Amino acid sequence: MVRLRPERTRLTRDALIEALKTHGIGSGVHLIPLHHHSYYRAALGVSNADFPVASAAAETMLSLPLFTLMSDQDVAYVAQTLRDILSSAGS
Repeated sequence: MVRLRPERTRLTRDALIEALKTHGIGSGVHLIPLHHHSYYRAALGVSNADFPVASAAAETMLSLPLFTLMSDQDVAYVAQTLRDILSSAGS
């Protein structure tokens, strides 16, 4: 998992996902707070404003690749590419 710090970068989570994709690196959003799901919004009558910390975290977190056949070189490539993207974004 990676969590962007908005005070340190102007890059959004979705922009980072797209930038990683251009380098052949898949990433995704896997931690979605319950109040972001339509069922719970309707059933419980909640909104993002009711859970500002969870909502902010959800907008800044993404999962990096993790699989059993990932080599040390794959890990190094993902890490270096992430560093390069964040550096070029002013992080």
